[in-house]
Amino acid sequence: MNGVLLILRLALALCLIAGGTTKLSGCLRRQAPAGPVLALGIIELGAGVLVGLGLFTPLAGLLLVAATANLAFVAWPHEYPLYLLFAAVAVALAGSGGYSLDHAVLGSSADGSGSLGVAVGLAGAVMMEGLRQLRRYRAAPQAALRVHTEEVPEGAANAG
Repeated sequence: MNGVLLILRLALALCLIAGGTTKLSGCLRRQAPAGPVLALGIIELGAGVLVGLGLFTPLAGLLLVAATANLAFVAWPHEYPLYLLFAAVAVALAGSGGYSLDHAVLGSSADGSGSLGVAVGLAGAVMMEGLRQLRRYRAAPQAALRVHTEEVPEGAANAG
């Protein structure tokens, strides 16, 4: 079982580290990092490294469940973020296993303590999605107002 957890942790870590560095490099190229994208990139990179090493796995599991659930909400109906979410939930619930720094340094593999992390992570993702939807809802009337108040160019009314 320890070998399976190691493979799962490493695969999840590689995917998240790649995604985190892509988000962070995109923010750096624009010279004006977007807040949510920057935060998600930092979480993916940092928690991906922690999960890969098997260090502070309950904390990393909580962060990854929240981040990947938020990605699944945003990217719905694409399935890739759901795969990441299921892998993050599995790591958070199973713990880091015997082949981890949690086990080597702290003397425990943090097994079975992730159910609270999964619940808190999912609750955080739901709250973030609610805030995103609220911001979108508030922005919609303003965008509609801008469309209706723009001047119609000359000749456009006669076209057609």
